[in-house]
Amino acid sequence: MYEHALFKIQCPGCSYLYEYDFTPPGVLHGDDGSIVAQASEYNRSVRLAFARGVCHLCGNSVDTTFVEPSETGYPRPDKRAVCINRSCDRCNHRNYLRLGEALLGNPALISFCHERGLDVTATPIWKLEFAATDRHVTVRSTDPWEVALRVSLDGDTLELVVDEELSVVEHSIS
Repeated sequence: MYEHALFKIQCPGCSYLYEYDFTPPGVLHGDDGSIVAQASEYNRSVRLAFARGVCHLCGNSVDTTFVEPSETGYPRPDKRAVCINRSCDRCNHRNYLRLGEALLGNPALISFCHERGLDVTATPIWKLEFAATDRHVTVRSTDPWEVALRVSLDGDTLELVVDEELSVVEHSIS
């Protein structure tokens, strides 16, 4: 759905909200398939810029804060385990990321998935369960924050653990 500059992808059965992003009206050109692909690619670029620590609006670096989902005020029935708030102190733009999408640029994650036939650089975020949901996230500690992401493919599991700065502090494959 695209309405009032908001692009949403939501499950009609359970109302799970996979995407909910401000998206420019340029995505409305084309047929339904290309609109979804274009909106998804635009939102991926915005979210990955924030994940890499750069504000896509002004180019400033962004701050990282882990936030309890109940403290965000977002209209998201997505059952997050944790929200990663990336915010710019120059232009005040902010974005809440899931851990899986925040790690989509991680070389270990990209390599692990690629070796098992999944190209996470081209697959829409909402089609990557580990990035679109928190079903594979475990909050190990909140003081200080330590959060783990587990990605399983072809019988193997990659686990990445991040600290409160979103730095990977543990990495294992089993």
